[in-house]
Amino acid sequence: MAEETTELQASSGGNGGDDSNQPASKEVFNNMTLDELQTYLANKGDDISKNQRKKLMRRIEWLKHKPERKAQQKEKRKRKKEATKETADVKRPKITKMEESSCKIRVAIDLSLDKLMTEKVGSPRRRVQAAEVCIVVLFVSQERGKSLKQLQRCYSLNRRACNPVRLYLTGIAGSFKQSAALINGFNNWDVHFSEGDHLSCFGKENVVYLSSESENELQELEEGKAYVIGGLVDHN
Repeated sequence: MAEETTELQASSGGNGGDDSNQPASKEVFNNMTLDELQTYLANKGDDISKNQRKKLMRRIEWLKHKPERKAQQKEKRKRKKEATKETADVKRPKITKMEESSCKIRVAIDLSLDKLMTEKVGSPRRRVQAAEVCIVVLFVSQERGKSLKQLQRCYSLNRRACNPVRLYLTGIAGSFKQSAALINGFNNWDVHFSEGDHLSCFGKENVVYLSSESENELQELEEGKAYVIGGLVDHN
C-alpha cells in the first residue's frame, strides 16, 4: 500500500548544504531526513516565510510519526491476511446421506398424478374415516412449476439436516417426471424414487397421510410408519 507523503512547497534556489541565505527548494526539503529538517529549522528558520515554516513543521511531524503509521499498516495487512486465511479454512458442513442418518423416519411426497386424477372428491373423507389422514394431489399444468419449487425446498432442507429423514418421492411418472427431470441434478438427488404409489411402497398398514384439515394431531412419529405428504401446492 502506497504511503501518503507530505511535500513542501518552497522557493527555488539553494539547497540543504548551502550556506547562502536563500531558502531550500521543495525537492531538497522532501529529500531531507528528519534530523536534517530539524537542523535546518533550527539554523535557518528565520530565513523562510511564516507559511513555509508551518509546512516545514508539518513535514517534521509527519516524518516523526512515519514509523508508527508503517507499523499500523503492517498490522492491518496482517489482520487482513489472517481473516482471509480463516475464511479459506472454513469447511463446508458435512452432508449426511440418508443411509448414514440416525433418523429412520420415512417421509414420502405423493406425486401420483395419473391415479389421483381419477378419484372422486369424496374419496379422501372415506380414508379419514378409516383412521388414515389423507390429502389428495390434483395436479394441473399451471401448478406443476410451483409444486416443483416446493419439492426442491423440501429436498434442500432435508439435505442440510444433521440427521435427514428417509425421503421418498412416490408415484413420480408421466409429465411430472419429465418436468422434474429438467431440474439440474434431479436424478442424483439423495432420495428414494418410485413410480409406484405409497401403498405399494410401504403397505397400507404403515401409511399415514398428512393433511392440514385433519382433526387428528400427531404427538410423535413412529419409525415403522411412512408419513405421506401430498404434492399439491397449498395456496392458503
